[in-house]
Amino acid sequence: MFAELVEVLDAEKVILEELVLGVEAEIRFLTGERFDLLAQANRELQRISRRLKDAELYRALATGELESHLGLEPMAALAAIAEKAPEPWRELLSLRRDELVDLTKRLERSTTLLARRISDKIGELEEPVKSAEKPQSAEGHVTTEA
Repeated sequence: MFAELVEVLDAEKVILEELVLGVEAEIRFLTGERFDLLAQANRELQRISRRLKDAELYRALATGELESHLGLEPMAALAAIAEKAPEPWRELLSLRRDELVDLTKRLERSTTLLARRISDKIGELEEPVKSAEKPQSAEGHVTTEA
């Protein structure tokens, strides 16, 4: 039971690492204005996100059996499962949990940066459109009258 959960957590860690790298790639493509690669990277992130959902389901199944075995309530946190687990599983589960927490924080930072870069890029692209929409005089000067 414990070995199965560790295996599921290892798979989840790999998927999270791929997700972080994908978001970081999107940031680089957006910054370098490689919009052709940005679309491809976004499709890859969607595929990875589906894999992460599957991994979360496997994790729920693996923890469900352990929760019952350890006398824990359903949907117990991984920290609670690790705390009740015998050694060496306690240490392994705690280590995996810490790794997942670190990856989740890194993913959060990367997605926040990506959102900021997207917002900045939208602002850059809207600027010429806004300028073109302003009324101009016959001489090409922007007027304040509509």
